[in-house]
Amino acid sequence: MAKHRVTAAALGLAAFALAACGRGGEQQAKAPEAPPAKAAPVTTYVCDDGRTVRASRMPPGAEKLLLLGGPGAPEHVGELLLLLAYEPAIARELRSAVWVGHRRWNLVLNNGVEIWLPEEDAVAALKQLVKLDDKHKLLSREFGVVDLRLPDKLYLRKRGPGDATPGPV
Repeated sequence: MAKHRVTAAALGLAAFALAACGRGGEQQAKAPEAPPAKAAPVTTYVCDDGRTVRASRMPPGAEKLLLLGGPGAPEHVGELLLLLAYEPAIARELRSAVWVGHRRWNLVLNNGVEIWLPEEDAVAALKQLVKLDDKHKLLSREFGVVDLRLPDKLYLRKRGPGDATPGPV
């Protein structure tokens, strides 16, 4: 079986920036004067070569990077990139991805729409969604959640009155 390596650049996700990958100028670390009262949350970013970088604060240019969430997400980012290679239109609109229950992905688009993918055959579900979106423009309407977890059903949840369409993160 042939192995395929998919990079973010090949997907048109050039925003997986060099800044988060530590390329460029050297940085010197200062020893903290006092231990922090609370540990800063750690965020995982994906570089253009598929490596993951964990940072406690956002590096310059990181607002354009794909944000990963959920326990185990960094270990499954290769599967996510391969999935997105099948539907580059979704990949271009992707703001974040959450690894759910150690078995499947939820995708969050730039317009705030959440796509809940199934555990099995996520590629087929995403392809079907793109076909439906081409015909009915589901991803640009009033829906906040597109649930694809069941293979024979599509569930749509409208945005509530308090659910404003979020801007860029």
